[in-house]
Amino acid sequence: MNKIKYWIPSLIIMIIIFLGSNDSGSGDKSRFLTHFILTITGFFTSHKATTEEIELIIFVLRKMAHIIEYFILAISYFYALNNTYKKNSLKKTYTISFILTFLYAITDELHQSFVPNRVGTYHDVLIDSIGILSGYLLIYSIYKVKTNN
Repeated sequence: MNKIKYWIPSLIIMIIIFLGSNDSGSGDKSRFLTHFILTITGFFTSHKATTEEIELIIFVLRKMAHIIEYFILAISYFYALNNTYKKNSLKKTYTISFILTFLYAITDELHQSFVPNRVGTYHDVLIDSIGILSGYLLIYSIYKVKTNN
């Protein structure tokens, strides 16, 4: 029971990702957020965003959400595995947590393909992978600094 606590962050993030993927109205929420941001920034600039610029901002926000979600999930899986299976080598922990995170990204896109108004794409899995690899780069950097000092 004591080791289960290390998996709670991963579980919470997986639930958040699942709920976000299950939201058939997420495009409307992205548009609302974009218009809100543009309204606030409009107070500081006289530039009026074109439809193309708005669509680009929406696209970037949505893809950044993928990267951030999987960055956090990758770190949480690593944390859970590293604290649950202390006998594993660091390389094995990286590998298993990468596989788990990558498989979750694939199943998330598969899940989205069954949600109305959503599509699952391999492009998003590749974008998720940027977050995954960024998370491991951060972990690797921290371990490198710790072992060099």
